[in-house]
Amino acid sequence: MAIDYGVSSYVCTPRDTPRLDAPGAGEHEFLLAINLTCLAVALLGLAAAFAGSRAASEEGSGAPRGRHRFLAVSGLLASAIFVVAILFNTPSAVAVRLCWSAPA
Repeated sequence: MAIDYGVSSYVCTPRDTPRLDAPGAGEHEFLLAINLTCLAVALLGLAAAFAGSRAASEEGSGAPRGRHRFLAVSGLLASAIFVVAILFNTPSAVAVRLCWSAPA
């Protein structure tokens, strides 16, 4: 998501002054590709956290089991938050004009 911000800001202000013309057509597709790649990575992280959670719940009893379960559930929560954030960011990368100062 930080790459999206960098690409968007460079497209609108490539040097010291903002662009006055509208950006080309490829920027929206590029931002969409970055968002979909980030979503795939976040979903892989969610799957890995889910697998870790299942493996931690199948372990025997004891102190390491509790720590493993805590880390797995923390990974599930963090991955789910990132998936939701990327899902909310993706439509804006496609629907919103990149440079507000450029004519439509």
